[in-house]
Amino acid sequence: MISFTGQTVKEKLPQGNLGDWHLEKQGGKSHVSVKVQDQRNPDVNFLVLLHELVEGYLCMQNGVTEKEVEKFDEENPKAKQPGDLKDSPYQTYHKIADQVEKLVSKELQVDFEDY
Repeated sequence: MISFTGQTVKEKLPQGNLGDWHLEKQGGKSHVSVKVQDQRNPDVNFLVLLHELVEGYLCMQNGVTEKEVEKFDEENPKAKQPGDLKDSPYQTYHKIADQVEKLVSKELQVDFEDY
């Protein structure tokens, strides 16, 4: 069984990210939680949450740990999007999440490059 939660927060997130995901596994249960730094636009908040949810879930399903992602991000502080880097352990899942986010942003008429 798996559960999901998402919330918008006012505080800044680590490494200047707009969103952050966390994975928890206890017994036979898994949980993906997402925090989104409030962008004062519900559509943008939703898009960031969607990206993080897709990326986090795909990482979990493919054995990429939260610690691996955090370590890689911390080792690449100058990268605007560490997940885009070729040697990122989660590059594939980040790019898939980007594509989903871009597709939905188009439907919501939100310019993906604006946020």
